[in-house]
Amino acid sequence: MPPTEREQVRALLAWFRRAARPLPWRPRTLDAPRDPYLVLVSEVMLQQTQAARVAERLPAFLARFPDLASLAAATEHDALALWSGLGYYRRARNLHAAAREIASRHRATIPPDPATLATLPGIGDYTAAAVASLAHRVPAPAVDGNVARVVIRLNGLDLAAASPLARAAARERIAGWMAALPRTAHPGLVNEALIELGATVCTPRAPRCHACPLRTSCTAARTATQHDLPRPAAPAARTPLYCDALLALDRRGRLLVEPRPARGLWAALWQAPTREHNARRATARSLRAWLALDLPLTRADRFTHATTHRAAEFTVWNAGTLGAPEARALANARPGSQWLTRTAAARLPLSTPQRRILLESRS
Repeated sequence: MPPTEREQVRALLAWFRRAARPLPWRPRTLDAPRDPYLVLVSEVMLQQTQAARVAERLPAFLARFPDLASLAAATEHDALALWSGLGYYRRARNLHAAAREIASRHRATIPPDPATLATLPGIGDYTAAAVASLAHRVPAPAVDGNVARVVIRLNGLDLAAASPLARAAARERIAGWMAALPRTAHPGLVNEALIELGATVCTPRAPRCHACPLRTSCTAARTATQHDLPRPAAPAARTPLYCDALLALDRRGRLLVEPRPARGLWAALWQAPTREHNARRATARSLRAWLALDLPLTRADRFTHATTHRAAEFTVWNAGTLGAPEARALANARPGSQWLTRTAAARLPLSTPQRRILLESRS
């Protein structure tokens, strides 16, 4: 006789209490009350970012912004600077905007209702359900790619993880488990346990079925189809983008940096002077023409960086150390640019490729 929903959820939560990774946003006692602000920040950081990376960056962010009031009072620039290294910088802008909206419209209290949470900037259905369930113990199913994969295998569904049918099946399964919990149980732990299971056991390429608390209920494990499910998704097409970055120092050892536009790719972050184009690679001659300056350029580095929609190839051009007249002319040619020490540049909000160019390259 197959396990009942109550038996399944009990097995899942018993496994989670034994196997949960110690992460900085989790209390030592998993059932303990949680700080809604910490839940909100960590869940936004975890969007499209691995838990290990978030664990590295979260403490510094919380040290600078320990509560919602401090984040709401900060500038967007400050929020972006503490986000450096996590990527997907729109999340930082949205989190900052959400903090301000919560402070002004919700009396600085993070709402418990998933529908209300989902109206905040950058808070989709998954994050709204995760915050409501973990911070406020609302029985709201939270379905991300990890959770969808677990349920696809559990139900034996020939679907891609992003399929609306797979997401609906996962929400139905989780709702059933939450309803089967004792009244005093923490429903958010069902969401967290499933995410943990997908991240550490029911993984995309090498599921460890022998360690799974749900293996006796799993259709894929019973039929040996766990390596075939979920159905592979079509690979995302990325548009090529060629980027030519100028690494220049003045006689005081300062780097030239400039702000990016307020909209578009890596919006409002800082960079070395960079030209972007969709055609072929640039030459030193074409870059001099773009700058309208005759600088002694040499190619210092070339590397690629993939974003969600772009396959960016960066070429770093070294202008060497410039004298005072050349440094002034270059700064005047780049409106809004500044000469900063590496230490000062490191405090700016920088994309991952620009961090490599400015802080790891040597002129």
